[in-house]
Amino acid sequence: MSAAAFVQNDGYQRLQLVLQNDFGIVLGDERRSHIAARLQPVIDEFVTNDLNGLANRLSDEKSPELRNAVLLAITSYATIWFEPAEIFALLADYVLPGLMDKRSARIWVVGCGSGALPYSVSMAVTEAQKQAGRKQAVEIVTTDIDESILTQAREAVYDQSALRNLDESRMHKYMTAEGESRRVNDDIRSRITFKTCNLLDDISGMGHFDVVICVDTLMYFSIALKRHILDGISELLAPSGILLVGANETVISLCRDFDRVEIDAGVFYRQKS
Repeated sequence: MSAAAFVQNDGYQRLQLVLQNDFGIVLGDERRSHIAARLQPVIDEFVTNDLNGLANRLSDEKSPELRNAVLLAITSYATIWFEPAEIFALLADYVLPGLMDKRSARIWVVGCGSGALPYSVSMAVTEAQKQAGRKQAVEIVTTDIDESILTQAREAVYDQSALRNLDESRMHKYMTAEGESRRVNDDIRSRITFKTCNLLDDISGMGHFDVVICVDTLMYFSIALKRHILDGISELLAPSGILLVGANETVISLCRDFDRVEIDAGVFYRQKS
């Protein structure tokens, strides 16, 4: 059944209720067709009839495999390098230069996806080190809810269609040709650690970080779960550590542990000392 067909019944409303009540995920009505299209492969894989069947299985079976597949379908993004632009402007102009005085630093990239985001951050770190004339140890931890996604990202191999928005100079500087594809170079890959993580679970074992990049993730969760996630991130951030979120996401009204800082490059949130 096409996405256009099954969004006409009340399956979407049923799914909204299940996701909000059982998982704290909030889906707006304006995203019906988009979400339906994203979930069609999940429906096909788990042999449910439609959105109603998917909602019923989510509610009745409590399957972590099904839950992760739904979460991944809803929140996954295309392979876009050095995006969002405002995040990388903040990294280049303020955040990464500030880390160059440290002997070592840790950055958490929430949501590995295809790998474009953490690899872009690693490339930006290399550029900041070159500009500062220093090469201290920087570890980037990137997480996702599905191990298969992390496995694919670890391969670091991208075809030309996945590289269409990466500028030529960076492509040649940080990647090596492999047939018709390109692989991210070892020096960019080596500073990245891949881990499975669900923000709804206990994240205290992640260790401490100087920077957390959590872009366009909070918007999917209820107010209560946003507070829970931000409290958890706050516990992991070093004093004066920096949190970067999406342009349309708010922090201050949900967690008192952060100060909002606005500079020419954009807005970020600093952990209170």
